[in-house]
Amino acid sequence: MFRTAAIRIGVLFAILATLGTVSAAGPRLPVRRPAASYWDRIHDAVQAGAISADQGLVYGVTALFAPEQLPRPFALGQRGKCGTPVLVEAEGRWAALPEWARAALAQWPVAAGVRGLTRTDTRPPLSGPEITLATDHFLLHYTLSGTDAVASTDANANGVPDYVEAVAQAMERSRQVQVQTLGWLEPPSDENTDPGSPLYDIYIARLSVDGLTFPEAIKGDNEHSPGRVEPFARTSYIALHHRLPLPVLQVTAAHEYQHAIQFGYNAAAEGFDARRWLMEGTATWMEDQVYDDINDNVGYLPNLFSGPDRSLAEPQNHYASWIFFQYLEEHGGGPEVMRDIWERGVPLEGDFSTRVIRDALLARGRDFGATFLSFCSANLLLTPCELAPGPFCYDDALLYREHAGSALIEGTFTVANGEWAYIPPDGVQPLACDNIRVVSQSGRVAASGYSGAPGTTLMAAWLGARGFAAEAIPVPVQNDPLPPQSAVYPGLYQNLYLVVANVSDPAEATLAWARYGVIFAGTDADTPTPTPTASPTATPTPSPTPTRTPTPGASRRLWLPVAIAE
Repeated sequence: MFRTAAIRIGVLFAILATLGTVSAAGPRLPVRRPAASYWDRIHDAVQAGAISADQGLVYGVTALFAPEQLPRPFALGQRGKCGTPVLVEAEGRWAALPEWARAALAQWPVAAGVRGLTRTDTRPPLSGPEITLATDHFLLHYTLSGTDAVASTDANANGVPDYVEAVAQAMERSRQVQVQTLGWLEPPSDENTDPGSPLYDIYIARLSVDGLTFPEAIKGDNEHSPGRVEPFARTSYIALHHRLPLPVLQVTAAHEYQHAIQFGYNAAAEGFDARRWLMEGTATWMEDQVYDDINDNVGYLPNLFSGPDRSLAEPQNHYASWIFFQYLEEHGGGPEVMRDIWERGVPLEGDFSTRVIRDALLARGRDFGATFLSFCSANLLLTPCELAPGPFCYDDALLYREHAGSALIEGTFTVANGEWAYIPPDGVQPLACDNIRVVSQSGRVAASGYSGAPGTTLMAAWLGARGFAAEAIPVPVQNDPLPPQSAVYPGLYQNLYLVVANVSDPAEATLAWARYGVIFAGTDADTPTPTPTASPTATPTPSPTPTRTPTPGASRRLWLPVAIAE
């Protein structure tokens, strides 16, 4: 994201006091708000039960290759960001699809690995005579006639359209940053396939997405990693839309090249579709590594922050999950942690996404569950690291506040003396969290959590904030109700929250909503004198945080055990 030099503290206080209208220092850059794409409409219909998941996949592939063939209202969708997820889903689910679905999809060059399609089968034909441009590492294919034609504008009169030159520059920069600077493997070459070449192929054409990376057949190794074999490495090609605004073209080039790199590490068909959140989150995170000043990925945060109890692995959060990887970069070991995650997945099949993240963090002495809980807290507070360094900050917190606000509050719960129970109306999915604001009429409040979903791992913590400072105090969560154990003194804080995170692996717990409850106990007590800390001369007014409407009956005086449906 756009990282600035130190900002005057007084100016920052004034910015934060504007209640959610903060601006990142430096030039204001356009951030796209994603419109409802073809795939958004299809996903919504599947979620609503209007069509089956199999029919949704057929429509999704149709939207990629021939959106004009979609029935209404799906045909009213907008161009999407990336076509790679639907290609990955088709291959990952191919073996389990009913015969009618496979027959419907057979007209398109999808599931190349399991169907044995050749390079000739998968490469896209252009609408006019094909022209090629070779750069140091890429071979660009384009045309000047028909529906795929690029604009012929050639300002420097060198015989190459300006748009094609922009594609070449964006691809070379993407490779330079990702391979040479960050140390990722170059994608495997298709040189040994007819009519392959050592240059990576880029097709510029009219698409229903900004770009896509097409996984081809399993190659069985990536020749760019001497001493290691990548058994599930694949060749691929990239297609980019023929008329994108320059900033969109640039981040799309970075995004799709990261997918090509990923396919050089592991593109195993088993679990391919379940790993999409890791693939898309990493690729969207990489956009910011290559083009730090564009900030297109911030446009996906409102969807995640408006429903933090929905999993990062849910399709609507695939792009927004980049913020988790940004958190890992800033608090879990630098940008190299992301490369380590993918290297650990090289020999694995199935949905290994969460497993390799856990292992990469463990190698750095960090616990996955505790890290995820801190990530949830950071999304709630959105504190700039230059004001309050620690586990709950982001370097670009002000930018996130401006475009996404902060994470949604599940509800506000008032605690008085005695025992109380809070039960949310829905629960929380794996790799997601609930934020509960606690208002206390007691001097001391204790809490314990209990889970109504055996086999699910929930973690919780008090999060107390005063000014820009914050601290977390663990709260126990078990399958059986416990007397309230973890105590805080609300008078020490300006704002007090209970953050509950589901840190289960979606590969093991699916995306089911885990029900839980929290037992609170309020007692009279004097607030202890807080430990003196350096504090701002002015206390900012925090940005207003959206809150869900409290569910009647959520609190119960003189708590008794309440059965929670799984």
